[in-house]
Amino acid sequence: MTSSRISISLSLLAVCLLSLGSALASDKVKGKGVITLRSGDTLTVETDEGTTTVTVTADTKVQHPIGLGARKKQVGREVLIPGLKLKFEGTGDQTQVAAETITFDQDDLSLAKVIQAGLNPTAQRQARNMEVYQANKEATDAEIAANQAAIAEAR
Repeated sequence: MTSSRISISLSLLAVCLLSLGSALASDKVKGKGVITLRSGDTLTVETDEGTTTVTVTADTKVQHPIGLGARKKQVGREVLIPGLKLKFEGTGDQTQVAAETITFDQDDLSLAKVIQAGLNPTAQRQARNMEVYQANKEATDAEIAANQAAIAEAR
């Protein structure tokens, strides 16, 4: 009878330790900040504490409040653009979070779209400048190769 009590106590202790370990391994994290970079389903968010990498999964709820904020509307992940101010909640630590919910205001989304619209002409100019640079580099490299060949012939 005593051995059965001991085995039950040890079993309960093991279950408690396992649940404590899994709870510590996946801490709930809440934060807010601005998306500075998006690469696929990974967001780099600048918070007051520093930079946090937020991973968006298929289960992540992306939403914004409607009306007074009691209801929330689900939206697609494509709205998560650089410049968007958001709140996130998920599991992980302060530097790496797997997001469960991401919430933002519609006004902040409008502002982020304005920011992106302002950056678009700059990105287009940069792309044109890179094309001109590549063409000039190829022409210069060809000229250098021709000059080196002429020098080698003259020797």
